[in-house]
Amino acid sequence: MKQLLPRQLKNWLDDPNVEKPILIDIRSAEEFELCSIPNSISVPDDSIYDFYHSLDPYLPMVVVCHGFDRSVSVALFLERKGFLNVSVLIGGIDAWAMRVDQTMPRYK
Repeated sequence: MKQLLPRQLKNWLDDPNVEKPILIDIRSAEEFELCSIPNSISVPDDSIYDFYHSLDPYLPMVVVCHGFDRSVSVALFLERKGFLNVSVLIGGIDAWAMRVDQTMPRYK
């Protein structure tokens, strides 16, 4: 599992010459409605066990939570299921809000 800083993820998303990752936001639906990284999909962490079957294990993906710990657990689960290119966002959506998109609301 790779770990990405918010600025690294932003650069990846902005680079027109590379394949974009699937952004899997595992926060609750309420948290996702409050704020999210553009083009991310909401898959609350308790739903990932059913949802992962619909994902291509060869595509790059980044797991995002509020901070960091839950995304690591989900990323490890995906790797155990054979996903080959899984990353996590260090600091989660909160770090993204502080370092990339200061207009995004922050919450605890």
